[in-house]
Amino acid sequence: MQHLALLTFTLLAFFGYAQRTPNEVQAGTFKRFEIGISASPEICYRTLLNNDGSQNSTSIINYRNENETVNMGYTGGLHLGYNFNEQFCFQTGIQYANRGFSTKKIDIAGSLIDPVVPESFKYNNNYHYLEIPTKVNFSFGTNRMRLTTSAGISSAFLLKQSRTYIANFKDSTTRQDITSIDTYNRFNLFATISAGLEMHISPIMRIKVEPTFRYGLLKITNTPVSGHWYSGGLNVSYLVRL
Repeated sequence: MQHLALLTFTLLAFFGYAQRTPNEVQAGTFKRFEIGISASPEICYRTLLNNDGSQNSTSIINYRNENETVNMGYTGGLHLGYNFNEQFCFQTGIQYANRGFSTKKIDIAGSLIDPVVPESFKYNNNYHYLEIPTKVNFSFGTNRMRLTTSAGISSAFLLKQSRTYIANFKDSTTRQDITSIDTYNRFNLFATISAGLEMHISPIMRIKVEPTFRYGLLKITNTPVSGHWYSGGLNVSYLVRL
């Protein structure tokens, strides 16, 4: 997250030196519709909730918090927007997202005794969603480089879930996909907020760079120990007005 903060500060500093351009809202130049693509590498994790209030659930949560950590994920998709004016846009589309978490590496020094046994291992837990986002975008300024912010919500449908076993040997690393038996809910809602910069390459083309935070509003399971997804990343979009 420190890298995201540094990048945001650098972009904001560059914003101060951006040259002013004529107002794009001229007769015959303003385009209301836009299409685009976006991609966002993200750091993903989850909160844990004690649904039944039992001591056993509390012990499970404590154990998992000690032995699990963040995982790298991503969100990417296609977008369609409608511009009410130069500052305000409504956007929807379709996107694919990978969320999840990992176990911490467990050292066993097995290959020092038996080369068939790894030195360490861990598990990556991945949950793949098809999402339909709806959000509003606001832009500020009249320069080529402008401040932008957005907020919205995505309907998310769980397509598949998987678990990858990663074993580290002295001279190699092996990966094995394992079928996950977790009973995760098939539907969720993700609230999304972002703030960053957009660069106007031309009257119809823009690039947006936005640190973005996502949070799952619904529980991920209906079990005694449940939780909520959350992630933070850097969303980059390329948009063309039609």
